[in-house]
Amino acid sequence: MANNTGDSPPMLGQLRLKMWLNKPMKVALSDGRTVVGTFLCTDCEPNIILGNTREFWLNADGKLPPDDEARCIGLTMVPAKHIVSISTLDHQS
Repeated sequence: MANNTGDSPPMLGQLRLKMWLNKPMKVALSDGRTVVGTFLCTDCEPNIILGNTREFWLNADGKLPPDDEARCIGLTMVPAKHIVSISTLDHQS
């Protein structure tokens, strides 16, 4: 039986999730859309929950369009089966 007293280091995945908390993330979806929002949590599926989410269709060059071309969708649950890629975003414009 494993000793869960806090003496052993957390798993790598848990550390990565903790580093992502409250960070802006870009998630590419299987239908070609991209959503950008604040990473809030995951569930056991593992679906991703984003806050203050904006939805985009990428430009022909694969870059995000200006914010005025985004659709604000607020709090969003992204099903794991539709996630193609995930990346954190810097606070650069």
